[in-house]
Amino acid sequence: MKFELNNLPRNCSNEDVLAEIKRVDALVGKDKLTQPDYEKYAKMGVDGVKLRFGSWEKALIAAGLGHKYFGTKITAKMQSQKAQYLTDNEILDELKRVAESLGKEIITRVDFNRNSEISSDVFVVRFGSWQNALKKAGLDHKYSGVIITENRRNHPAKSLTNDDVLKELQRIAKLLNKETVSVEDVKRCSDVMSAGVVASRFGSWPIAMEKAGLKVSEMYKRAYSDEEYFENLLNVWVQHGRQPVSREMDATPSKITSAAYQGHFGSWRKALEAFVARMNQDDRKIEPILKEEIQETKEEVLKSPAIIELKSRSLPENRRDIGLGLRYKVLSRDKFKCVRCGASPATNHSCRLHIDHIIPFSKNGRSILENLQTLCEMCNLGKGNRHFE
Repeated sequence: MKFELNNLPRNCSNEDVLAEIKRVDALVGKDKLTQPDYEKYAKMGVDGVKLRFGSWEKALIAAGLGHKYFGTKITAKMQSQKAQYLTDNEILDELKRVAESLGKEIITRVDFNRNSEISSDVFVVRFGSWQNALKKAGLDHKYSGVIITENRRNHPAKSLTNDDVLKELQRIAKLLNKETVSVEDVKRCSDVMSAGVVASRFGSWPIAMEKAGLKVSEMYKRAYSDEEYFENLLNVWVQHGRQPVSREMDATPSKITSAAYQGHFGSWRKALEAFVARMNQDDRKIEPILKEEIQETKEEVLKSPAIIELKSRSLPENRRDIGLGLRYKVLSRDKFKCVRCGASPATNHSCRLHIDHIIPFSKNGRSILENLQTLCEMCNLGKGNRHFE
């Protein structure tokens, strides 16, 4: 089994993109196909689709799914003109529409961007901050961030000095009563800068923490090996039942941040490519290697048959522990679900998946793809050491 990144190539045709929209729609199986639902399973991001067809609604229409567009129709002016040429009332009406359609207690910029044809950046430029925009729309009760000063609201991130960035980190730490600040803390509590600004200004997150007089989290202190990066990525992959996006590495169950992946591998894309390459390493055939080793030690083997047993035990298929690549293959084949009850961490966060030997290892079951299956914790404990045909 050879695995590849779950992405459509950039030079794919519009027909390929439309086919992908239809595939995801059939997979989601809902009356409406929202942008967030699409992004969970798609091989091309919503932004790429919009770039091809002009808007999410137009893409759905082109795919013959216009009736599955989520939300009221946006105005012809909004479809034909750039957002900066829309009036304040027009963009505020769009904000109200998205808020009403989502029905959430709070509405974040991420929520808005996933459900609108215009960017939340327009609101920040127009009204000074996301909080101000919500207030203008009569939705200030849906703001989830913290109150910041007028001076900071009117201070664009690119014009912030390094001292300003450090003071913002200190403010967030004081607000949260913490000795350190995480990437997620900045995303949640700052309206003037992103976590990327911090890393780019000082080279790394730990250096920024030190300059701000804050503690460096143990997460950033230690140097992770490639295998630990891959193990963590696999855990997040299993949790979502699909290829994760970079922002999902900054939330549970991930123990390593997206910034760490970008710093270690050069970019998130390169991290994914390295992961897939690692997963495919175990596809090599080990029998020819074994034969060669046995041939090289033929005289020793004839003298001591125990060497054959030693070599046999050293093979991955004869060990109880299951390597990272093989685990990924089993989980991917079983669609990251329990093969018995269908439980999945993607739909039930308390679900824990195990890799189980169909013929128990204690009864000479081998650690090979054909003898392994994905079971949830409950089904695996219920099976015990029994073998079911």
